[in-house]
Amino acid sequence: MIPTLIIAYFIAAFLIKATETMDTTTVQESMKNSLAIAREYYDKLEHDSEETAIKMVRDFEESNLSLEEAELGGFLESIVAGNRVDFAALYILEDTLWVRVDSHPERPPRVDASFPAGLEYELMEANRIAFADEDIIASGMRRDDRSLFVTGFVLSPGRIDQMRQTGDDLSRYNMLGIFFRKTRNRLRTGIIVLAVILVASSFVAARVVTRRTLRPLQQLAAATQRVADGDLTHRVDLGHKDARGEIGMLASSFNVMTGNLEQAQRNLARTERIAAWREVARRLAHEIKNPLTPIQVSIHRIKKRLKGDDEDTHVIEECLDSILKEVTNLRSIAEEFSTFAKLPEPRFAELDVNEAIRSVLELYTTSLENIEVVTSYGERLPAVRADQDQIRSVFSNIIKNAIEAMPDGGVIVIITSVEAGSEPGASRYVRVEISDSGGGIPKDVSDQIFNPYFTTKSEGTGLGLALAYRIIQDHNGNISFSTSADGTTFAIDLPLHMG
Repeated sequence: MIPTLIIAYFIAAFLIKATETMDTTTVQESMKNSLAIAREYYDKLEHDSEETAIKMVRDFEESNLSLEEAELGGFLESIVAGNRVDFAALYILEDTLWVRVDSHPERPPRVDASFPAGLEYELMEANRIAFADEDIIASGMRRDDRSLFVTGFVLSPGRIDQMRQTGDDLSRYNMLGIFFRKTRNRLRTGIIVLAVILVASSFVAARVVTRRTLRPLQQLAAATQRVADGDLTHRVDLGHKDARGEIGMLASSFNVMTGNLEQAQRNLARTERIAAWREVARRLAHEIKNPLTPIQVSIHRIKKRLKGDDEDTHVIEECLDSILKEVTNLRSIAEEFSTFAKLPEPRFAELDVNEAIRSVLELYTTSLENIEVVTSYGERLPAVRADQDQIRSVFSNIIKNAIEAMPDGGVIVIITSVEAGSEPGASRYVRVEISDSGGGIPKDVSDQIFNPYFTTKSEGTGLGLALAYRIIQDHNGNISFSTSADGTTFAIDLPLHMG
């Protein structure tokens, strides 16, 4: 009884400890403080821009300058210098647009040269100006019906999106903390239930020592050991005769408990696997690479020592060649693991998506003999900010998968276009759709295709789509797919405005 209880204790204690190591309280507090500081800074800039806009109109009135005078540039320069804002500008109403006629600095970067006039800009009252670039904090004040003085601050690109993302991450961490606390409580309840069940089973075993009761208890003991060894998928099957009475209830409760533990473990794995995958890949690459060189050297030495031309010598040489081939394959796999673990940060630059696809297709010229490629490139497709090598590797991986999905030939269709977000005010993005006419992805594995090390092929490491998914996420984009018996379509969305 005591050894069994010890095993049960260590199982639950291990899982409870695992949830405690994933405690997000410190991270939550750090993120909450960072977000509060960022919001306070943002509010201060917004307040300063409003105050400066009011002061700018008041100073202009006191200066007795007119809107057409040449000294206006000097006046705007003094506003920037005296109030520590990033820019000051004068806009004149032309039809339905406010048009910039003068500013300091001249043509300030990222500040709109014109924007639509609206009723929200009240006369002689500071108003927030919504430029196309959301990382500009600006306020304007109308002096009269035709003139609008605007001043403000230009933040680093993507700063507002970073604040928004921090808020979203904080919400997710809050939910994660709630989940961990509930999981720990369930595990503690589980160990109590397990202790009660195992004590009851020990008493039953001591009172009823017969073959009919001994065998089920042995099965339960073996199942407990398997669970202690980490096999939470194991279930006890006593058979119809042995499943009755107290032993049957014990087995049923045990199965319910292990099922709950398995579910808890699966949920925990989901939360930590993204960080763990890279560490696993790094360790695997290290552990695989280390013995390969001495193995290769040893094989070459053995081959040099082989003498003779008899059948045994040829058999040994063939075996050694096979081993060398597999060592080469292992080295290639290790390189893929290393690439996944050390994927660098994207180096963003202007990228012509259509040209990137054309260059990737050129690499597969010899692989497309039985495959028709149909392309529909969007006209005047705007450039995106992206890492050229990483995005090309995403296109290459998906096209390669499409070719392998059609061993007897077929059609690959590639379409590029500019799409608008479904939410109000959402930014536009470039969409790339790559379709094949293969047999589609089985439904029972479709939710796993972006998981590292998952593959339906006889060869391969299963890292291609996982790398593609991570690259697109690093670009603030999205990758998805739809599949049927007629083929599969992958859709890649890359934002046009990204910090």
